[in-house]
Amino acid sequence: LKARFPMPRCGELPGYVCGEDRFEGSGGVQAEILAEALTDTITSIVPDGGTGLWLGTLEGLVHFDHMGTPTDPLDDLWTVFSSEDLYDPNISRLATDAEGRVWIASFDMADEFDDTDSLVVLDPGGTPWYKGDDQWGQFPWLMTILPNKLYTVVVDQQDLVWVGSTEGLFVIDHGGTPFDPMDDQWAHRDAN
Repeated sequence: LKARFPMPRCGELPGYVCGEDRFEGSGGVQAEILAEALTDTITSIVPDGGTGLWLGTLEGLVHFDHMGTPTDPLDDLWTVFSSEDLYDPNISRLATDAEGRVWIASFDMADEFDDTDSLVVLDPGGTPWYKGDDQWGQFPWLMTILPNKLYTVVVDQQDLVWVGSTEGLFVIDHGGTPFDPMDDQWAHRDAN
């Protein structure tokens, strides 16, 4: 058996996902071609521990739950998480930790802004379809030491967060409190 799951759409124009304004003001045929090409680009897939998957895309974060019937699209549940200044919608990689939190490594694909490459953590409160109990954490201090692209993120068994970037490898110990940056410790490993 096999099944195809088209990504959900939002907004008036094809290729635009809720909250994404990457192509605003670009116009022209090239922008339309690029928008269409990026619409269904999934860069990372991570299981949620149940019947769902976290999807990192070049248009933002999506949760997909096939409700235990992966080949029957009639009961699928899709949840789109608009970036809304929480993260850059160009997601390069996702990871989950033992507590069910989702770690998002993203970057500003067009280099429009200097401070939008980011590492973000989302605690969906065990209910990815209900956003009222979501908690978001950002690591703005990381961008002061890591001025370039974040390409991958992994959480190990000790709950350390490893980030691969164009500046090398970083490890972050959030001390069990990913939403409180005051106790964060980090180390950098470069090619040398």
